Amino acid sequence: VSLPFLVVHGQEDQVTDPSVSKLLYESASSTDKTLRLYPGMWHALTSGEPPENIGLVFSDIINWLDQQIAQGNSRLDSDHHKTDYGDPDSSLLVPRLTLSLAGSLSLKGR
Repeated sequence: VSLPFLVVHGQEDQVTDPSVSKLLYESASSTDKTLRLYPGMWHALTSGEPPENIGLVFSDIINWLDQQIAQGNSRLDSDHHKTDYGDPDSSLLVPRLTLSLAGSLSLKGR
């Protein structure tokens, strides 16, 4: 993974091992990466937890996205990540959010 990304994972997850998320974080070539491990939380961070835990996870995700927007990203500004929607005079940049089953959220240019 070379684009900016956020991994969120419950430390008590019994479905996917948190060490896999740690390995992804450590092995990714991205220089803009964040790993958030939540003590005492399980697999379904945004639906299977108490409301205060769900709120914490969503708050962390929103804060991460806000930071990405504030920083900008030169990769997403490059021509090969722009999409022409039939208008020869304009290209639109379309970011895509991907939520994986392992609980990671990443922002990818498309």
